[in-house]
Amino acid sequence: MDRQIESIAVIGLGLIGASFAGAYRKAYPDAPILGVDVSQEAIDELLDRGWITQGFGPNAPELPEALNTCDLVVIATPVGSVPEYFRMLADCDYQGIITDTCSTKAQIVEEAQAILPHLDHFIPGHPMAGRRAALQVRATTSSRTPTGSCALMSILRPMPSRRSMRCSRRSARAW
Repeated sequence: MDRQIESIAVIGLGLIGASFAGAYRKAYPDAPILGVDVSQEAIDELLDRGWITQGFGPNAPELPEALNTCDLVVIATPVGSVPEYFRMLADCDYQGIITDTCSTKAQIVEEAQAILPHLDHFIPGHPMAGRRAALQVRATTSSRTPTGSCALMSILRPMPSRRSMRCSRRSARAW
């Protein structure tokens, strides 16, 4: 039986990351949501909205330990920043599910294969939402998030394990 995702981390609190955090908060009002961003302003904004319950900068010494408390990590950063977070997750032997929102998959999958020790925990993702809906989220102080959005989730081939299928189903529920 698949275990429910109870806590998440969103790394990158820009348009996609903030939208995901807000939508997750709306769907799961009591869920712990950890937010990570280089901008303290973005962290403070999402804390004020109640979309995240904790916020960290990328160099916070307690970040790896905090990430290890999460069932799902969504990496919503520019492509060039992803390897840094993959290394952090690998270094702390993160055992949960990892997905991303990057626009390209070839480079991200290469990085994942080179860095992540638990490759069957990585589910490449690609959100599909209109620019207009996403801009509404950042332009307003209400908790409106894009609705009716979806994400494409993929499994790496050759499939490393049956765990990949369970991880994919669990992470898809979060979207």
